[in-house]
Amino acid sequence: MLQDGICDNADILNSTPPKKVIQADNVDLTDKSLQVDISDALSEKDKVKFTIPPCPPRPDFDASREKLQKLGEGEGNMTREEFTKMKQELEAEYLATFKKTVAMHEMFLTRLAHHPVFRNDHNLRVFLEYDQDLCVRGKNKIEIFGGLVKSLSKTTDEYYLSATVKDVNDFFDQELTFLHQYHNNLKEATTRADRQTTKHKDVADSYIKISTNLLQYYMRDTAAAKRLLFRRLKALHAYETANRTLEKARARNKDVHAAEKAQTEACEKFEQMSDKGKEELTDFKTRRIAAFRKNLIELTELEIKHAKTHADLLKKCLLVLREE
Repeated sequence: MLQDGICDNADILNSTPPKKVIQADNVDLTDKSLQVDISDALSEKDKVKFTIPPCPPRPDFDASREKLQKLGEGEGNMTREEFTKMKQELEAEYLATFKKTVAMHEMFLTRLAHHPVFRNDHNLRVFLEYDQDLCVRGKNKIEIFGGLVKSLSKTTDEYYLSATVKDVNDFFDQELTFLHQYHNNLKEATTRADRQTTKHKDVADSYIKISTNLLQYYMRDTAAAKRLLFRRLKALHAYETANRTLEKARARNKDVHAAEKAQTEACEKFEQMSDKGKEELTDFKTRRIAAFRKNLIELTELEIKHAKTHADLLKKCLLVLREE
């Protein structure tokens, strides 16, 4: 059974041949079961560096996924036929990339399976024929418990020796005392650093969620402004249609009163939407610029504050180091 996997290139350094002559085995140069192509040989000071064997290409599915995502976002700006056609083309492109990648991996593994040496390799056979997921086995409960007992025993021995045995050499005794305290300090510093890193990650995750929500808010606000403009254009189209209908009614001298009423209503609606739309768009622009300026100023002031605090801390550390 073929398992998931993508092979990486193996960098092989061909160092300067040794002076000792070693008799080589006979090699059948006509064997085409595995072809090697060295296309990037690089000459260095004392060696030649090159890469083998040609591995299957890595698939680039991100580009297709990104195109599909953009297509979904722009669905409202195109007809249903255009959307369906572009979606089918992108899905076909994605499927072609997938099939090509699978075919190249099949070819690569087939060549390895037919190689006179590799085909007898136990690991390759397990990789190809194992019918379950290949994974690294974790420690069972007995192994975990044994590791804890071993660690506890080691720590107990260290404490026992430190408490009962006095080193006769002052140098080693002082070094043991210093390293014991130094190790404890490093252990405490590591714990605090890990805790601080975790807190920073939590803060970063919160910032990401907040920024995403803010972006979504502004995106919806902008979409509402776009819809307002489209509704105004729709009202303008209705107003122009009512004008043409009124002209035709007057020319035929038929249903003039109804056409005039419809034209008046369309005109009032268009003018009302124009006045309200101008007010809303002006307010949207003012709010957008004011919010951006306010947030940028606050962010800059906060960055300056933290930079000054960091600089003061570094200066104090530098003074202490120089005094010592």
